[in-house]
Amino acid sequence: MSFKTIVKATPRGYAKGQFQAELSETGLTLTQKQKRIEVPVGAAVSYQRENRLAVSLPDAELEIAVAKPGAFQNRLARDITQFLAGQGAMPDDGSYGMPWYFYVVCAAPLSIPIITLGGAIPAAIGFGLAALSYGLVQKNEWPIPMRIAICAAITAGGFMLLFAFLVIVTMLKQRAGG
Repeated sequence: MSFKTIVKATPRGYAKGQFQAELSETGLTLTQKQKRIEVPVGAAVSYQRENRLAVSLPDAELEIAVAKPGAFQNRLARDITQFLAGQGAMPDDGSYGMPWYFYVVCAAPLSIPIITLGGAIPAAIGFGLAALSYGLVQKNEWPIPMRIAICAAITAGGFMLLFAFLVIVTMLKQRAGG
């Protein structure tokens, strides 16, 4: 299984930044240009939160953030942790993809700048709410209907915020013109 990671290390110079990750039956291999870090199965690994895991190597402590767009990254990080700790099976790449309906609820706020034909504020609202929705659908511990409902409420709230913004702009234009 291949994916990207963001790595922070102690000591500071040991590793930092984006690494390509390869998960195999023997463990996790992190590669960045000429730098190669091996995390074998049975290593001291702990799940931190969300998409992050901590790894203790003989010469460094790593914090690894799993970055696999379109996948349930939080669950993937938990399963990688269990696998590397020797407490679970190797994660199956095909079982972490997000269903289509989550893409729909994540993309729905992007209709805000489309409906308003652009503009910095509507774009910021739309993209910010889309990012928030993407983060919320990653919460596998929440039931699917709850995640969909919350994302729909976020989109509705975005449209209400947009409507309030447009009313204020219209009122200010009328006041300035009259």
